[in-house]
Amino acid sequence: MLRVVPAILNRIARAPAAIFFGWFLAIFALERTLACFVPTTYEWDVLTRALIAWEMATKGLVDYVLIRRETVWLPGYMLVEAGLFRLTKANPVVLGEFVSAVSAGLIAGYVYLLGRLVGVTERQARQAPALLLVSGYALAYFSQGMTEAFATWLFTGALYHLLQARASGSRWHTFAAAAYLLVHAMTRWEGILYLALIPAALVVMNWRFFGKNWGALFSLIYKLCLPAGLFAGGWLLYARWARGNGLDGVNRVRDIVQQAPLSFVGNPFFSLGLGAMGLVATSGGLWLAIAPHLQPLLRPRGKEGPVTAEQHNLIFLALLGWLHVAWVCTFSYAGLLAGWPRHLLYVLPLTAVLFSAVKWENATKRRLLGLSIFCGIVAFAVNVGLHQVYLGGPEDILRVRWAPIIAVPR
Repeated sequence: MLRVVPAILNRIARAPAAIFFGWFLAIFALERTLACFVPTTYEWDVLTRALIAWEMATKGLVDYVLIRRETVWLPGYMLVEAGLFRLTKANPVVLGEFVSAVSAGLIAGYVYLLGRLVGVTERQARQAPALLLVSGYALAYFSQGMTEAFATWLFTGALYHLLQARASGSRWHTFAAAAYLLVHAMTRWEGILYLALIPAALVVMNWRFFGKNWGALFSLIYKLCLPAGLFAGGWLLYARWARGNGLDGVNRVRDIVQQAPLSFVGNPFFSLGLGAMGLVATSGGLWLAIAPHLQPLLRPRGKEGPVTAEQHNLIFLALLGWLHVAWVCTFSYAGLLAGWPRHLLYVLPLTAVLFSAVKWENATKRRLLGLSIFCGIVAFAVNVGLHQVYLGGPEDILRVRWAPIIAVPR
């Protein structure tokens, strides 16, 4: 018994479910601790979303849809907060922090599952979620009542279930991926954008590496995107009815960006520079792992070499990471996005998986990991400092907004 019981406990502790929930609990506890003792988010959006959730819970959706006619804020995240408020009557700001902490824990769990899916060693898969901790921006934003953690969890979960559905045809994984994409589209505008980016990436991958089973691929895309597509189309029609313009949210963002003191609209070099700074701020050097996994796509068609199912998944994740960076830079150039690093937090789970799978020298990995930790410490310190400035009042905020560093911290 003295030998059998420890062996059984060891096998339980090494089970995928145990590792998933172990990382979930660890990251959840860390983010709740940071939210309570080290406030870091200097965004008025925290209070805005909490107030909208409170109004949804107390006044009802009719007030939000028919009276307020609010079309900039997609309702998914606030609906979750509103439901929790109806159940608990707790402070909506605290409820938002709780939702973000849960989401951060789930991101870590899904990073582990993605690691197993792309074929890294069991040890690397168990360690991959730890790479999330090098991001000071993730630690700062995932502890507060913002949509970043919630949306990044939906994005990561959708990719995992999508890859599982692609490989096995499982109805459960297809349904789960479709549900994630639907709530994602209900939460952030990136969710609507990915209804085009994910099918495009699937088509490119199938064309380059398979060239067959197009019927099965389009059937999967249809099942995944139909519910979210119906919501997106319905929301744009609602926005047109409410404001007379289906792109009201986009136009309002453009107005805000073009009024920023540090304008970069129409400047390609500045837009690319902001994208690079955002990647460094959010993941240090981990994002460099995207490039090696994209190499098969850069070779002429037919000369990519044999690609296993695991390598196919890695290339797909790298392609989506590159597409996300590309759209952030493009939208910054067009004045539809302010180029803030928090918009690049979507790439962090992908880079954690890709970095754990890249075949670099150990010394190179250690150097990049050290650089990432250093950048994470700086980014977290910047967020803590700017939060204190934010609490100082409008005059202090005005002085900071005109400083050159404003290109990086948000």
